[in-house]
Amino acid sequence: MSAISDIHEQSIDLKNGVIYMYAFNDGGENAGVDHRVADLFLKNLHHMESERPRKEIVVHMHLVGGEWSPGIAIYDAMKESRCNITIKTHGQAESMSSIILQGADKRQVTPHTYFMCHHGSAFHDGDVRNLQKVADWNRCVTEQMCVIYRNCLMNSQWAIDKYGKPTERQIKSFLNKKLNDGDWYLFGEDIVYYGFADEVVR
Repeated sequence: MSAISDIHEQSIDLKNGVIYMYAFNDGGENAGVDHRVADLFLKNLHHMESERPRKEIVVHMHLVGGEWSPGIAIYDAMKESRCNITIKTHGQAESMSSIILQGADKRQVTPHTYFMCHHGSAFHDGDVRNLQKVADWNRCVTEQMCVIYRNCLMNSQWAIDKYGKPTERQIKSFLNKKLNDGDWYLFGEDIVYYGFADEVVR
């Protein structure tokens, strides 16, 4: 397969160490983060790790939100990778893709990228016992999400400016208030200021 076919059909440029992480198109609808995005990314990452002589990988990401399990699988795979991974974010890092962004060693956003985090939504059916178990699972997932966000905030320039040496309690209180107020949007340099990216690339 030619290099251009690999890029368009498999979302990988092995020669240049690039993986493209984009959503699948479902009849004109953007499917967001789902099992197909995760499956393709994990295959491409493992292929890149095994085939490339150098260990630098650039991931170009253009994703809206989506499902927790596929997204956290991508996050964990990047955290576990032996390679040094840079994510360059295009357009948005919102909901689940805002978590994926945090899995990279270097996190870049383009000038007009926006960042959004919030409490996720859950839709389930079943009897009362199963719904209670699902609610417990959602509480666990929400805490995992909040830990990732709190770690970003703890090490941010914003935290230094506001608290000097922030405590976990201060960061937890701030994040809880922001998420309880609804969707939290950040743009450009503010994404970096609050610790959710490392640089705005121009």
